[in-house]
Amino acid sequence: HVCPAGAASLVKKENGKLYLSQTPSGLLSHAELHAGSGTSGLLVHEVKKQAEEKREDAEVLLIDGPPGIGCPLISAVSGMDLVIIVAEPSLSSLHDIERLVTVCRQFNPAITGVINKYDLSQEITEQIESWFAQEKIPVIGRIPFDEEVLTSVRNCLPVTRQQSPASDAISAIATKVTDYIDDHE
Repeated sequence: HVCPAGAASLVKKENGKLYLSQTPSGLLSHAELHAGSGTSGLLVHEVKKQAEEKREDAEVLLIDGPPGIGCPLISAVSGMDLVIIVAEPSLSSLHDIERLVTVCRQFNPAITGVINKYDLSQEITEQIESWFAQEKIPVIGRIPFDEEVLTSVRNCLPVTRQQSPASDAISAIATKVTDYIDDHE
């Protein structure tokens, strides 16, 4: 069926594994891709499906979406009530969020923005904030560049487990997201 001369064949290949882990904050549905395997909307769909099936009495499903605007993002955004766009102060990020908002609006979620490392370029941060304001998208937080983030990553610890400017900013954003969820239940 593939090649009458037998030069090609179809062979099933495992590209990664799907996991369900217990964390101090609840269940975590995630996947690990093997080296050289690309992510797909189907993989994101399977991770979300597993999370939905196993969520028990959890009221909130938090999805960490992929960069870009392709199939994985579409799969991540579909069915979500709130999308938080995390941008960094670069011209490429500004162009990316313009395309990202266009895609997200097709699914009709509430959209908010966060600017990560906002203090690396005040000029571009202002451009991004201006664009968000023009699109009537609230910016719910600004996270400063913080060396403690690198230390946390090196030590395999969430940055929010230690006191730092980035941790404080992330905690303030989490409070705003929690307030949003409480107001829309």
